Amino acid sequence: MVELAIEGNPRFRACDIELTRGGVSYSVDTITSLKSQYGDGTAFYFIVGADSLIELATWREYKRLLSLCTVVAAARPGCDLRSWPSQDGLCTREEIAALKSHIMETPLIGISSTEIRRRRQSGESIRYLVPDAVERYIVENNLYSLRGGSYL
Repeated sequence: MVELAIEGNPRFRACDIELTRGGVSYSVDTITSLKSQYGDGTAFYFIVGADSLIELATWREYKRLLSLCTVVAAARPGCDLRSWPSQDGLCTREEIAALKSHIMETPLIGISSTEIRRRRQSGESIRYLVPDAVERYIVENNLYSLRGGSYL
């Protein structure tokens, strides 16, 4: 589905590094592998939703992850980073300041994988929520449907 979503855009390339590695996949391991593959001189930007940013301190080896790449947070509906770090208290003030300096303002559209799965289960359309090719794939393969299809 990633390949379908990015086809025709030369700025994107799908990478199956996490699939071929197998087992549980941690972001720090993925970035470490990519740094090894592309060299230390390559800059990596790890884009997460602002809601994930708030939980970053609970991730495996998050301090090492921060040393390997620049974490960029995309604004998300209902996620107010102004009140952070009161939610976790685990990140240092310096880490929080650095993370807050890399907030990517995006249109606040309430699209999530959870909402897409919910819509499929209830028989609602997912048109305009995913690229057309991805919608066709999901429908043709009966994904996320409770009517005998695969629930992923």
